[in-house]
Amino acid sequence: MVYRGKPSKACLQCRKRRLRDESHAAKARTLAKTSKLQVPATVAISLKARANSAFFTYYVSGFSQSYDVLEPLLLESSANSILRKTVDAVSLAFFSTRFCSSQGMRNARAEYISALSLLNATLQTAGGATSDSALVSIILLDLFEKITDLRPRSTGSWMMHVNGALAVVKIRGLPQLESKSGLRISSRIFQNSLISCIAANAAIPLGLVELRAHLERFVNPTDPKWLMSGLCVEYANLQSVIQSESLTSAEVARLLVKLDLKFVDLEKYTSSIWDQKPSFPRQQTHLTLEDYCHVYPDHVLTQQRNGTRIIRILLNDLLRKMMPPPPISDLDTNYATAGTIDSLAEEICISATQASLGAGGSHASDIDRIRCFTLIFPLYVAGTFASSTSGVKPLVLKQLSSLSDVMGLQHAAMIADVLRKGRKIDTWSVYALLGSYAFAA
Repeated sequence: MVYRGKPSKACLQCRKRRLRDESHAAKARTLAKTSKLQVPATVAISLKARANSAFFTYYVSGFSQSYDVLEPLLLESSANSILRKTVDAVSLAFFSTRFCSSQGMRNARAEYISALSLLNATLQTAGGATSDSALVSIILLDLFEKITDLRPRSTGSWMMHVNGALAVVKIRGLPQLESKSGLRISSRIFQNSLISCIAANAAIPLGLVELRAHLERFVNPTDPKWLMSGLCVEYANLQSVIQSESLTSAEVARLLVKLDLKFVDLEKYTSSIWDQKPSFPRQQTHLTLEDYCHVYPDHVLTQQRNGTRIIRILLNDLLRKMMPPPPISDLDTNYATAGTIDSLAEEICISATQASLGAGGSHASDIDRIRCFTLIFPLYVAGTFASSTSGVKPLVLKQLSSLSDVMGLQHAAMIADVLRKGRKIDTWSVYALLGSYAFAA
């Protein structure tokens, strides 16, 4: 299987910091001229090292740990291996986006092109497509695209690498992915492919259905995250069916209500397993909707809860657009879509209060900023779909302004501007604009 692709256009840059790497270069050249030790101007090397460190802190051992399988694989890889090339490419892309480094992004794109070429060659060698390193390299290249591709998600690069990963899995065979590392890689491919399908309004391919069935043998079937992924598969397929216009309005409404009720049942089931701690009263400020705040034990739980809320809001918005609803004989025809959306949007705002008020502001760590970054998309959804009488949109604008002004998240200011101007942008295109799952736990 041959991969062909061009690197995406440059990501959003922070102009205030654009000259950071150039200033480091100037300092290094000066030192090289004046120091008796003749220090070489190794800015590119130091930049790569900093990028690798930031990437591993985030994805391998820190905030996300989504790619913890990398550590043992890299120990077995040579300096010029495909795995190290892809790690360098995605590390530089991640670092450049988080720290607004134009030089880093140029280096990232150069590494990406080199990694694509090396991957093409690797996949055509005997056994090349069956190695863990090749599979991880493919999903890292997908991560690169999600970080850097801010264009509409209809572009080929959006699905290119997840489809490639599924093709390699088919070649390799699912029984060959039952080791500890193989299952971790398979799980990552499943998650990335599922979310990509949802954001692209694409039906779940057969290969992904088979991969989920294989993984189910090795997971706790009552795990809330696993159950939610199953409902997300249903949601992706329902989106695709609606796009095909093959069902009547009554059939669509019935499926929407039934799926939403499944999410409600999941929330009830999981409330005692990974729900937030009890709310506590707090003094109201301009950033609070109510006089209380939910306390979540970690950022992973916050994202999971908000992920469910987002999908339920989108389901209910589709129902709202069909009002008055077609008759549904075996379901409640007075389904309160508007009230449900407002309630879910308010919960998103309340979930943001803990992070936006307690992250430390200008003294916050980069991990704190990334935690806050994951709130931008849920807040956008809340502000977009809540009713004008709910008071949600003005609060969302204040919370986004706080994330921008206090936490230094320029994307928050951009999204606030989109909301303020009432620009009509497809929800999942905004998700892509924010880097999609590249910055999730």
